[in-house]
Amino acid sequence: MNLHDAESLAARGDLWRGTTWVERSLEGWIVPHRFPESTLGALASHAFFGSRSRHGAGVGLRFRTDSREVRLRLSLPLESPGGSWRTGVRVDGGPWTHQGPATAAEAFDVVVAPQGAGSRIIEFRFPPYAETRVVALELDGSLESVPPSPSTQLFFGDSITQGARAEAGETWAERVAHGCGCEILNLAVGGSGMDGLFAREIPARPYQAALVAYGTNDCGGQVPLATFLERGRELLSKIRAAAAGIPLVLLTPLPRIDKTDDVPLALESYRAAIGRLAEEFGATLLHGPDLLPEAGEIGVLSDKLHPAPLGHQLMAERVLDTLVRTAHG
Repeated sequence: MNLHDAESLAARGDLWRGTTWVERSLEGWIVPHRFPESTLGALASHAFFGSRSRHGAGVGLRFRTDSREVRLRLSLPLESPGGSWRTGVRVDGGPWTHQGPATAAEAFDVVVAPQGAGSRIIEFRFPPYAETRVVALELDGSLESVPPSPSTQLFFGDSITQGARAEAGETWAERVAHGCGCEILNLAVGGSGMDGLFAREIPARPYQAALVAYGTNDCGGQVPLATFLERGRELLSKIRAAAAGIPLVLLTPLPRIDKTDDVPLALESYRAAIGRLAEEFGATLLHGPDLLPEAGEIGVLSDKLHPAPLGHQLMAERVLDTLVRTAHG
C-alpha cells in the first residue's frame, strides 16, 4: 500500500473539493476548511460559530485511481449535536454510501474496494455538521487528480443549509450543486442569521450562482426588520463585489410546525423582507413554504424545524426545478 500522509495530502490542492485552505497540525492531522482563514479567525471566538464554521459541509476529496482498495484514515474528536458523523463515499458518481462511527472517534478508516478492472473516480464527502480531521490516505495504485467542474455554487445560510440532520453528500445544497453540474462552496453556519460577516472574504472562482437562505434564526431572535434588511444589503453587496454579475437566489424560511405566529415579528414578516431584498438586487426569490409544503407530514422534518433526509431531497428537487426553469426563461 502507498501511504499519503497528512502533509502530502495538504499539498494536493487538486484533490480537495469545497475548500479554501488546509490547516496543518503538529499532531499529524489536517483539516480542510471551507471558510477562508481570515473569516475563520474572525468567527473563532463566537460561542456557536467558532466550532460550526470548522465543520465539513460540502468538503471532501475526489480523485481517480486504479487501486483495488482505498483506505482513508480520519478522526472525529469532537461531539456534534447536529447530525451524522458518517463520511459519504461514492464511486464513479454513483449513489452515496456512508461509513463511520456512531459518535465521536479518535481514529477510524473509511474503506472503498472498487470492483472490476480499470481506474475509478473515488469521492469522499465529510459530515456536514462535524469537524473532520484527515490523518492519511492509503491505496495500492495510482492517485490522479480529476478536473473540477467549470463553475461553483456558493451557499450562505443557517443550520438547514449547512446540513443539520443530513448525511454527507445528501444535504439539499449538495444535491442542488450536483444537479447543476457545479462544485460547491458552502459558507452556511448553524445558528446564524443574516450577517455580512460570513462574506467578508470570498475566494475568486467562476461562480454559477449564490444561494442565500436566512430568516429562521432572525425570527427566533426577533431581529428588527430594519436591522435585518441592513444586514441583508451588506451581505448581498459583498457577494456582488466579490463576484460581479453573479446571479443571486434568495430563499425565504421553511415552514415551522413547532411555533405559531403569535410573536410580534412572525416568519411571514421576514419572508416579506427577503422579497424586498430580492427586488432590490434583482434576485430570484424562492418561497420556503413552496419548497417544502409537506413539512407537517411524517418523515419530512426531523425535529419540527430541520429537514430530515427526505426533506432535503424534496427541497433540492424543487430548488433545482426552479433554477432550470429560470435558466431557460
